[in-house]
Amino acid sequence: MSKYSDIFAMIKALGSPLSNEELKETLVESISEGRTKSLRELSEEELQSLRTTLQKETHSKPRAGDKSRKRKRSAVLKLLTDYGIDTQDWDAINAFVESPRIAGKPFARLTNEELEKLQRKMRAILAKKREKAKKTSEYKLRKEQYRKYIDYIVKRYNEERKKRIK
Repeated sequence: MSKYSDIFAMIKALGSPLSNEELKETLVESISEGRTKSLRELSEEELQSLRTTLQKETHSKPRAGDKSRKRKRSAVLKLLTDYGIDTQDWDAINAFVESPRIAGKPFARLTNEELEKLQRKMRAILAKKREKAKKTSEYKLRKEQYRKYIDYIVKRYNEERKKRIK
């Protein structure tokens, strides 16, 4: 099985009036922005973009050998869930991920490198969120302790005042 067999299978599944070779050359040329017509000369990112585009057009699943991508996607989805995003709703996922500060494009179009970057970013966001929650809870605890201390001082003052009055 060649490195590009899934691409050729999806091109064949498109059922274009062009020959498979002509269609492949046209697609590769558009993905590489006119740089090449050869699959071998595409970068990994360009290959992934081509695969994603063809998968959408043919409604096919990602290739079986791409388990690392699946793991990365799953890890990012888990982190999104931890952040509070409903991962059952793709519109919610895409709305969050498409934000320029997060990834700037739909979740399905993220490359392996972008998924790794998003994973690091989400871990940092979650760490900051936990740190903020910890500070907030510490503040509430200190505030409560201070309030108890003030109540104690007021109680002692009132007791001493009652003693002086008697």
